[in-house]
Amino acid sequence: MQHGHSKNGRTPTYNSWRKMMERCYNPNQVGYEYFGGRGINVAPDWHDFVTFLEDMGERFKGSFLDRIDVDNEYGPNNCRWSTRKTQAHNHARRRAETA
Repeated sequence: MQHGHSKNGRTPTYNSWRKMMERCYNPNQVGYEYFGGRGINVAPDWHDFVTFLEDMGERFKGSFLDRIDVDNEYGPNNCRWSTRKTQAHNHARRRAETA
């Protein structure tokens, strides 16, 4: 199935998916130690971009892929498009809980 997201400069949605995959599976990727290096993976169905797109929809302007539970995998029950402010609050809350 062709989705048109990876042609001619790639869309923000495709770039988010690609970077998620790299963070989890490419040990040469900057930040890998915080994701794949500590066991964070991607739900098997999301290895296919089309399934990721069906579950998440298009990334909206100013949003970023965010895991609700930062210690759990990337998948449809744990991810959302959120702003940097929401992401920062989510990660700060997690740091406070583990302190």
